[in-house]
Amino acid sequence: SLEESSAASDAEGTSTAATAYLSEHNVPFEKISVTYEKPDGGESLCDVLARQMNTEPDKLVKTMVFKYGVDSPCLVLMHGHKQVDKKKLARELGASVKNVKPADADMAARFTGYDFGGTSPFGTREAMAVYMEEGIREMELVYINGGSRQLVLRMAVDDLIRTLQPTVADLAAE
Repeated sequence: SLEESSAASDAEGTSTAATAYLSEHNVPFEKISVTYEKPDGGESLCDVLARQMNTEPDKLVKTMVFKYGVDSPCLVLMHGHKQVDKKKLARELGASVKNVKPADADMAARFTGYDFGGTSPFGTREAMAVYMEEGIREMELVYINGGSRQLVLRMAVDDLIRTLQPTVADLAAE
């Protein structure tokens, strides 16, 4: 069971398309409020958020929108500290590597309905295929964006997989 974290107490009133989607589908999650602050001195945003939530940075999962062709988006779930290898993703998509690009902020917002930096894989405006880095499957709990820069959701990785039905593959850059 998910125990209360100190940061979660003020997140109760925060509702997004992501939390509504998860609630509708009876998926257990815990809301954690975070402060979006620009990292400094060699820290990444992943480090900053992990520190705020008192957890290890490798438990954070980021959601990225990639395009591969004209208006063909997909979501990629990746460890917070790692980058997506576009060659590996292209192979999974059956697309040319030169067509696989991270979506810009406007395109990402158009497809997901979320502001850039607040992208959640749940409750997106458009239905998109979801690809997940295979290492995430080995984790028990994950911290993933809840649809706003100030909201992170803590949930069991099994619930994440059951809900999103992602294609699991080796997608991380070495």
